[in-house]
Amino acid sequence: EKTRKKEMERFCTLSGPQRDEFLLTLNGRELRAFGSTGQIGISSLLLKMTEFELVKTLVDLPVIALIDDVTGELDRQNCDLFLNVIQAADQKIFTFSREEAIPPLSGVQRIDL
Repeated sequence: EKTRKKEMERFCTLSGPQRDEFLLTLNGRELRAFGSTGQIGISSLLLKMTEFELVKTLVDLPVIALIDDVTGELDRQNCDLFLNVIQAADQKIFTFSREEAIPPLSGVQRIDL
């Protein structure tokens, strides 16, 4: 409510979980300073999955998940875990840049561009 006017002027949201910034650490050290790309990516994804679960439990509104080409970077176990968590979304929109990155999804409408 406080930022609605500015959001309408800028055509974007100015608050919400998509705007959050976190410092990820492991054993007191900043993960981006020593972690591999995969470690940083999966840590960020786990954080986003936690945010999703929190939002899903706090709001009494439909939740839409926008997933941008994330599963192609995951091994099978983490991809399955991610897809299991994201199933709770009322609507899911995925984008993929490579055919081989598309995980087995049931009950979806595919749109090729």
